[in-house]
Amino acid sequence: MRLDFRPVRLMLFVMLACLVGPGQVLVQAGGQSVANQTASRVATPDWQLVDPAQTLVSQNLLPLIHASEVQAELGLDDKAVGELERFFRTIDGDWWRSRNLPVAGRRAKVAQLEARLLEQLAATGSPETVARLKQLELQSQAARMLLRPDVAEYLQVSSEKIAALTQLAEEVDAVVAEIGTLTQRFESTDAAQKKLAALKERENSETLSALSATQKEKLHSIIGQPFDTGAVTRIFPLAPELIVNHGWAGSPAGSLADLRGKVVILHFYAYECINCQRNLPRYNEWANQFRNDDVVLVGIQTPELASERDPENIRKAAEEAGIEYPVLLDLDSENWNAWSNTMWPTVYLIDRKGYIRTWWQGELNWQGATGDKSMAEAVKKLLEEK
Repeated sequence: MRLDFRPVRLMLFVMLACLVGPGQVLVQAGGQSVANQTASRVATPDWQLVDPAQTLVSQNLLPLIHASEVQAELGLDDKAVGELERFFRTIDGDWWRSRNLPVAGRRAKVAQLEARLLEQLAATGSPETVARLKQLELQSQAARMLLRPDVAEYLQVSSEKIAALTQLAEEVDAVVAEIGTLTQRFESTDAAQKKLAALKERENSETLSALSATQKEKLHSIIGQPFDTGAVTRIFPLAPELIVNHGWAGSPAGSLADLRGKVVILHFYAYECINCQRNLPRYNEWANQFRNDDVVLVGIQTPELASERDPENIRKAAEEAGIEYPVLLDLDSENWNAWSNTMWPTVYLIDRKGYIRTWWQGELNWQGATGDKSMAEAVKKLLEEK
């Protein structure tokens, strides 16, 4: 049975819901560049990893370290970034697939991967690099950092204040969930968005008002120089490499590694799926629109029905649909599983360096949605990156 037909625009992992701009709300932005000054701003406490059971506090080490802006802030040179990317290839598949696990399992997996990341940085980097990354994590958690037991203990925040801030955080998250539900139903989110903005402002203001002057001083000392964590542009893993065991319909695309330097539009489909069929003309339009740009389209045909497992049927259907770009025959669902894909159709955008940047699940134009235009605009932005 086909999955939910409604499109779901996922610009952020559910697990990254709190990686937001207000990281700088608790501090004053501005001042000198901090790109290579890690040694002068190391926090004294040795912070622990976020407890997976502490669901109100986001686990942000992985998205932060994947961001090129953060890598620059940490002073990583090309060699260090290369070492980091080799390490990413050992963890990013598990990280990517964890997005579909239940909350407890997802957070437990992320905690394991965060521990491996810190071990890697300790082995290949400097203590200052690790310390600064932890500062950036605190900033990205914004008001929620006070809900971490280690931070609350260091700042000596009372249990009564923590309880009040916890209740407010739960209210914020409830509205975020409400907005997600309304979006999937194509209902207006205006009222909920206004409520959310007010709650977030209240969360930050009440966090500040909960701290004494001495506690605020200590807070500034542990988060270091302000850094706009909300401005990072790359917070997802490297795309899983293609698994080619049954060949292609049409000319092979090669590996994703071969396609570095180009923007890749990769979509999963099943040719008898009516929702997939409705998306195919949009993909053909993109192929024509970006024909003279560094853009490559790749289709992955993962079967659901028995007839969709026949390579000749797939090739014939692709020809009838006017598909001229490469289509990978995923007859054993190996790529589907590697990507932990959940819906026919789904389309992903991969940037020039091989990182997943955004995706769309379902029909691009379901009930008036403009996913085709949104994704095309996203491609244009990725083309501007070098």
